[in-house]
Amino acid sequence: QQPLAKWQGNYYELAGTHIKVYPVGNEDNSALWFVDIDVLKVIGQKPTLMLESTFRAHEYGPILGTRQHGFSEEGIEKLLRANDHCESMRLLMWIQREVVKPHRRRLAIASSG
Repeated sequence: QQPLAKWQGNYYELAGTHIKVYPVGNEDNSALWFVDIDVLKVIGQKPTLMLESTFRAHEYGPILGTRQHGFSEEGIEKLLRANDHCESMRLLMWIQREVVKPHRRRLAIASSG
């Protein structure tokens, strides 16, 4: 548990691939950003310079407070819906169900409490 303590709440795993997720913004209204290398590994791709010209700044770019680049919730959906890899839709459904939905639920509970 101790080696993963720094990843608590930011560390997810899908089919043996670790996917790092960072909340960006204030605690009451944070958006999730997904590390590009991790996501692209699942769909058999690698980051390229084309990503910055394909996605808008609010969809893909540097993740604030880290040295990582990644996709916003909007960007990840755009990427995965446009990709024909057999794992794309599975990854998108997993992200929505296991990462985004619980995150939003925690935000709603925190703001109402």
